[in-house]
Parts: sequence; C-alpha cells; structure tokens
Amino acid sequence: MALPTIEFRNVNKTFSQRDIPAVRDLSLSISPGTLAVVLGPSGSGKTTLLRLLAGFERPDSGEIFVNGQCIVSPQEWVSPEKRGIGMVFQDYALFPHLTVGQNITFGLKDLPASEQEKRLHKMLRLINLPNIAHAYPHELSGGQQQRVAMARALAPHPKVLLMDEPFSNIDPDLRQHMRDEVKRILKSTHTTALLVTHDQREAIELADYIAIINEGRLEQWGTPQDIYCRPVTVFIANFVGRSMLLPGVVTEKGVQTQVGLAPIHSENAVGTKVKVMLRPEMVQLQAEPSANALAVRVMQARYWGGEYHYVVQLLHHNADEDLLLQATHPAATPLQEGQLVYMRVNLQEARVFSS
Repeated sequence: MALPTIEFRNVNKTFSQRDIPAVRDLSLSISPGTLAVVLGPSGSGKTTLLRLLAGFERPDSGEIFVNGQCIVSPQEWVSPEKRGIGMVFQDYALFPHLTVGQNITFGLKDLPASEQEKRLHKMLRLINLPNIAHAYPHELSGGQQQRVAMARALAPHPKVLLMDEPFSNIDPDLRQHMRDEVKRILKSTHTTALLVTHDQREAIELADYIAIINEGRLEQWGTPQDIYCRPVTVFIANFVGRSMLLPGVVTEKGVQTQVGLAPIHSENAVGTKVKVMLRPEMVQLQAEPSANALAVRVMQARYWGGEYHYVVQLLHHNADEDLLLQATHPAATPLQEGQLVYMRVNLQEARVFSS
C-alpha cells in the first residue's frame, strides 16, 4: 500500500490574537494523485492548514509528513524551499517584469539551459498556451495568468501542489472552464494537490475528496457524494448544499416526522427526539392528488434555469408552527405561487441527527 503523499498528525496552531485555535488536533492523510479540497467558512482555518504544510507557519504541536518524510515535528523543521511543494497563490504572484517563459523557468535555475527550455515548452503545451513564452503577465487574461502560475508551480516537478482560492479573481463566466482546465492539468500530471475554497459547488465539482473544516477542526473527510448525501454533523448538512431539518421521534420502525415515517435506523433510544435532514431534491411536487401525497401550498417560486426552486407550506398538520419545505421541480411544468399542489417525500435518503 502506497504511503500517503500528505499526512497531518494531531496538528495544532493558535495565533496570539485569537482565542479560538486556527487548527485543532487535526489528523488527515491524502493518497498519491488525489485532488483534495479543503472547504469551510471564512476563518475556519483552511488557509492556515495550507500555510502550515507550505512552511509559512509553524504548528504549536503535531507532525506533518510529505511522501513519508517528516517535514515538521517538535524535533524536525524542513525549510519551505526544501519541501518539494509548489504553490499557486490567490493573486497568482507572477513577476510582472519577467516574460511568461522567465516566470515558468524561475524555479529551474539549477538545471541546464537545455532542460529548462524542454520543461518550458512542455508546460506551455500542458496549459494549452504554446505560443506565449515571450508575453508579459499584463498582456494576459486572468485565466491565462492562472494557467501560467500553475505551469510555474508544476515545472520543478513538486511532490505536492497547493492552491489558495485559485478561482476567486476570475470572471464568473470563466470559472467553470478554469475548474475543468485545472482538473485536467492535475490529473494529466498525476499531481497530489490540496486546494482551499469556501465555494461549495467548486469543491464538489473538483474534488476527489473533501475535508470540511469548522473552527479549526476536521469535521468530515470523504468523497463529494459522502459530504453531500451523508453529512455527519448538522453543520455540514447546513453548510454544503441546501437542507431542511425536520423534528422527528425515534420509533421501532424508524423515525416519525410530520411528512411521514423515515424507514431508517437511529442509534437513539425509542422515543428520543431527533432532527431529520432532507434535501430539496427529495421532495417531489405534483399538481394532482395521489395516494400518500400531502397537500401543500406554493409560497415562493424562483426560476433557476432548467428548474424551479419552491418553498411550500404543509397544510393540515398538527404542529404549532407552519412547516415550510424546499423543493425543486422541472421548469417545463411550472407551478404558481399560491397554488395548491401535492407533495411526496423520499424519506429513504434522509439523515438523522441527535437534537
């Protein structure tokens, strides 16, 4: 079994100006060739994690390994330039007075000129910009600058590539293209990469695995499908995608909710009050009544291109407060605000959390 390319062991970091640790007892292993994304809200410790790995910050305790070599521990400190780690910064940090070619070969000065030239042209082909070696950064678009920054970071053949919010300075209409390009480049070079973002969609589309960080803690490590469909905490359920948390009670047959019985196992004792997570796509709306469908009224309708997003109110239930649910529905058969419609809920995929 291959050693993990990146490994954090019980890493802690607190800054003097903060009461809450930036990173708390964090352990994480990332396999070779994995595109890992660190996702979390602002101030959660995402960038600190990257800076600890890069060597821009020292942890208070814990160990960090790259390719099985300890680069940080209470007894060990490998300087940043000797860690074999490349980094693409948020603002790309290209040298404005150097050409694209000079930027890309900047970290190759120990190699013969012929090898530098060979790698330069290989990198330019890799980023699909073969003819810009003599251009200057100010002559390039934001997307082109990002690709050049990636080429510069990859040219020395780093063990790991780090990227901090790499798409934040790119026009929204180009971000999808650039995400696809970045993933293509990393997969074609079999590079192990760690990317930081606060954008959920970006993380889900890019990542092989996602690390959810909250207040310095690793809350979940898993595939995008794991994170979205099987969140392990209420925080993750609310932070990633749109979710609804319904009150429920554990019974012998499952969890009873206001919209039906969720036939799922709960480790809580019978009679325990819990929260049941639903996603909007678990709620199906229909204009006509049918067996086991519940009457709801459309309270809000928003067109999202290709589908509508609705907020509906459950009618004729016994709770003290109105129950509002979210649902998606094909744009081809729109529903109107105020319309009485019927709802079926797929409770097979629901998640249960302790109250």
